Amino acid sequence: MKKLDDGEKLEGLLENLKNLEKLEKLEKLKKLKKLEKLEKLELLEELDYSKFFGHYSKSRRPDDHGVFSVMMRGVGGQALFREKSDYISFLKILNKLLHRYSAVLYGFILMTNHVHFLVRTFGGAAAAGVGAAADAGVGCGHAGVGAAVDAAVDAVTFVSVAAAEEDVRKMFANLVTGYTGYYSRKYRTKGRLIYYPPEFSEKWRLDWQLKEIMYFINNPVLAGLSKSPGGYLWSSYSFYKELKSPLAKYIDVDASLIKDNFHSIRDFYLAIRSKKAFEKRMSKYK
Repeated sequence: MKKLDDGEKLEGLLENLKNLEKLEKLEKLKKLKKLEKLEKLELLEELDYSKFFGHYSKSRRPDDHGVFSVMMRGVGGQALFREKSDYISFLKILNKLLHRYSAVLYGFILMTNHVHFLVRTFGGAAAAGVGAAADAGVGCGHAGVGAAVDAAVDAVTFVSVAAAEEDVRKMFANLVTGYTGYYSRKYRTKGRLIYYPPEFSEKWRLDWQLKEIMYFINNPVLAGLSKSPGGYLWSSYSFYKELKSPLAKYIDVDASLIKDNFHSIRDFYLAIRSKKAFEKRMSKYK
């Protein structure tokens, strides 16, 4: 058997040390990833919105089909609004379409180059009954609209998701066409203004619906446009307060989704603030 000289022994020893260092680094990396995973899970558990919710289990059915989150963005990141009258015109066009399609708007945010909505559409024959109920509740204020629509929803035994999606597509296609026409005439522009089709997804669980509204209501704060959600005019936040919203003359918002599921506007604000802090802390894991 060949004996190893001192040089070969040294090389072997160095190789063993390198392998040992690699193993130690690997173990440290595994432990770090495990700790990050545990920290992430702890953060998720910490963000418990249920303590802010009021009648969470009673106000909506578990499978609440027909509610969609919709996002529209300016082509190439261009601004959709140049002045106050543009925001108002956009809301007026949207409001006409909400009535035309017997749809219900739960929340919205109009940012400079993109917009978010949480909207309910019913599709098919169900829309006629719900639309009539909503119209009947208008005279009772926004709370009346919510109560009337909820009663109609309970009476509808089946909402076709496909038909509801089709209503969303048609409604927002008309919104893109209508607002682009207004914008082109006013500023003498040509070409597309808004990407189409819009991004949309069904939010059939109540917690998804509430978190979606909290997400986009936070947009102006995260973008540095406002210190608080209430400080930004072009959102549905003011509709959730007891006082009448300054935007109520331009757009109808059903505030019941928030009012029925939070004890107060303060609890809603605290939940929004918690969500903002959560997203900031979670950003390092993305």
